[in-house]
Amino acid sequence: MADIKWNPPEVKRGRTYDDKKFFTSLKNQKEAGKSLSEKQIRALMDLLGKYAANIPDFEALKKQISEQAGFTPDVQEDTQTTQANQNNVRKVLEEFAKITQWAEPVKKGRRVYDDKEFVKSLSDQAQKGKILSERQVAALLAMAAKYQINVN
Repeated sequence: MADIKWNPPEVKRGRTYDDKKFFTSLKNQKEAGKSLSEKQIRALMDLLGKYAANIPDFEALKKQISEQAGFTPDVQEDTQTTQANQNNVRKVLEEFAKITQWAEPVKKGRRVYDDKEFVKSLSDQAQKGKILSERQVAALLAMAAKYQINVN
């Protein structure tokens, strides 16, 4: 993974998220003979998925890490399912990019529900390699139905 072009660090809510620094810390921990926790391994697998396009032999590397970590097939399937879902989300977001007529924003209480801004936000997250939450994906698919976008 030495040839990966890492995204620059991001600051969110006062915290800095640096993928390269995180990966380096996991690598150093492993090289020091310490094992990674299940959460750390899952985070590493998510990181792999985020940079999959930049990793030669991505599938082989993912399999090697899974085997060394002693991942169960369920965890591997979860990672594959997440990756497949994210690919579908990208396709739906591409369809939304073609929309020219958006519904007017609706104000309910103090909140303003703006479909265009919501889709833009999700698209920005996906372009940065973030994995959308189940709630975000559900809201996106509901909105796809509203705009008659085929999700298959």
